[in-house]
Amino acid sequence: MSSGTQSAPHWEPCNRDEIGEMVSGLRRKRTVRTAARASIAAAAILIAVAVPFAAVNALRHNPLIAGIRCDEVRESLDLYIASDLSAEKSDQITAHLEKCPPCRSLFESKIGGGEPEISNALFPAERPIFAVRQPISNLSYW
Repeated sequence: MSSGTQSAPHWEPCNRDEIGEMVSGLRRKRTVRTAARASIAAAAILIAVAVPFAAVNALRHNPLIAGIRCDEVRESLDLYIASDLSAEKSDQITAHLEKCPPCRSLFESKIGGGEPEISNALFPAERPIFAVRQPISNLSYW
């Protein structure tokens, strides 16, 4: 049987700077945890501000004019120029182009009202080789 007395726990002295290292480690962990929380909060605020701003900005640069948006007009412009669209869609694009300066300038540049292209006059066609060879072949060799 055991006696009624319990022995006291055995304590050993700490190594030099052991407690200081533990305190430093705990401080580092707390700093990292605080920085992570601050980063999450900053990201949440940034998202909360950026998403509505981007949505408003997208609507501003792609407005609905005459029942059709600018991006749809830009996609259909080549077909509109070639008259390959339905009458209803063609009428929508015509009305849109009358009221939307950016789309109208794109349309004008596509049909030739924009910047002039380099003319073929700057680069004349090559002379045909037979025009040079024919007089040479008619020469007599003595």
